[in-house]
Order: sequence, then structure tokens, then C-alpha cells
Amino acid sequence: MLKSTAGGGGIGMHLCHDEKGLRDSFDSVRRLGANNFADDGVFLEKFIARARHIEVQIFADGKGGALALGERDCSSQRRNQKVVEECPAPNLTDDVRKQLHQNRRTIIVICSVP
Repeated sequence: MLKSTAGGGGIGMHLCHDEKGLRDSFDSVRRLGANNFADDGVFLEKFIARARHIEVQIFADGKGGALALGERDCSSQRRNQKVVEECPAPNLTDDVRKQLHQNRRTIIVICSVP
């Protein structure tokens, strides 16, 4: 997945299946980022089909202290845009939920979608 570093709402995201698709999409993603967010940065992210999209809400004080306020499942999407957010995220084991809340950096937990 080729993505604009400043993107949002699915803008500046292109799924590339091969090198040709990546080359063909690169300038377009840069242009979308520059036009919509004044930032033409691009990054590559592994695409995982049928993955769960779970976000943890973090409250930080700007001095190194941070607290996880809870998680939400944002897996229901249309065109890379969240449609439904369910909080708390259903069907997480206590261990996975604890791991998500204790981690202070971006992590990816791969789990199957029921």
C-alpha cells in the first residue's frame, strides 16, 4: 500500500500489486498529498487483506507521560474510510487488549477476522 504521509480519509492511498503498479502510482500519491495536505511525503506499508483495524486512544501530557483511554475497532470500512467504530473492540483477548494499552508506540497485532 503506497500512502501519503499526511493523508487522511483514504486520500492518497493506492494498493500496488507489483512494481509497475508502484511506479505508476508514486507520482499520483505525491501529488494528492501535496494538493490536499501541503505535504508530498510518501511511505510504503504492507497490505494485509482481512485484517482488523484497531486504534488505541492515547492521552499524553507532552512531558513523557501517556495513558491509554481505550481501544476501538475501526474494521468496518468503505474505500479506506471508517464507517463504524465500535468501542470497546469486540472479541479481543484480555492479553491482546493489555498489550495494546501498555504499548507506547505503533504496533501491529495480526489476528484473523471472524
